[in-house]
Amino acid sequence: MPTPASRRRRIRTGAEVADLRTAGGHVRGVVLASGERLAADHVVNAAGPWAGGLASATGVDLSMTPSRGVMVVLDGPAVGRVLNRCRPRSEGDVLVPVDGHPVAGTTDRPVDDPDDHPREAAEVAAVRESLSAVVPELRAASVVESYWGVRPLYGATDDATEASRGFAVRTERTRRRRSDRCRRTRRRSGRRRAGGPGARPSRERRQATERGDGRRADGERPTFCARRLPVCSDCSRSAASRGGRSC
Repeated sequence: MPTPASRRRRIRTGAEVADLRTAGGHVRGVVLASGERLAADHVVNAAGPWAGGLASATGVDLSMTPSRGVMVVLDGPAVGRVLNRCRPRSEGDVLVPVDGHPVAGTTDRPVDDPDDHPREAAEVAAVRESLSAVVPELRAASVVESYWGVRPLYGATDDATEASRGFAVRTERTRRRRSDRCRRTRRRSGRRRAGGPGARPSRERRQATERGDGRRADGERPTFCARRLPVCSDCSRSAASRGGRSC
């Protein structure tokens, strides 16, 4: 029976993960920026906007779209409730009262590097101008502070406003099931293709091949599917032009 000591776990804060350790096609641990290696039976990649870059070290494409956004604290008139422009997702849509200040947001701009992205004054001005349509006094309000962040949006897209805000879980088991389905589909399609691996000739063709005369037992030439016999080896005419019959 496990003892309380064996169930103890440690939480390492400030330990940056630089790479993932793999063995036998499975993730078996992490490598810290300090060079320390930690083994694990299971690794959960919850690195937010950095999750895609970390997963790529193992050959997994998470198709992430990191998206930059800003919230702007204004020195303007207090609003008593949350205001939303109630329109299709866009920029500068929401105004939130926080400690007597209206906080306006937000923008949605894709970035390549979550650690290195510009903080543009034009975005701050655009948010304030957009919400001035709801509260005109905001046009004269000064900016107290702005807060920037990067969203870990799942799914590759050029327009971050169209990316899903939902949650997604990718596991090795899911990847294996998808790979197995692809392999089974390829095997089935190979059998269906003319001359493909495992393609089974028709009963008429097998009989004609065994006799070597190209005729059925009743003396008639066998009919072949145009997909199985697209071109005659003697006259080079397609089976479709011969009505599906051999020459």
